[in-house]
Amino acid sequence: MCLLLLVQMSGALYVGFADGACRNTRNLSSVAWVIYNPHGELIDLQGVCLGCTTNNVTEYSAVIELLVEVTNLGIRALVVNLDSQRVIHQLNG
Repeated sequence: MCLLLLVQMSGALYVGFADGACRNTRNLSSVAWVIYNPHGELIDLQGVCLGCTTNNVTEYSAVIELLVEVTNLGIRALVVNLDSQRVIHQLNG
């Protein structure tokens, strides 16, 4: 599992996990994410079905959905845990 530090503006860091899954035989994809507060308490758990798409689209969609929810919750400091090296390398520049 790789860590991606997105923003650190204060001492309190929230932690998010995001992942996607794609069934190759039918190209059915879904994504899920969770967000924990700085005390380790679960504050958000969601997922969506994307339908027919590729694994790469699924992995990017997972982190996008997580970041949309983080923005909606007003979270300013977040560590994101992903398992996609491609997404992590691109987001870290």
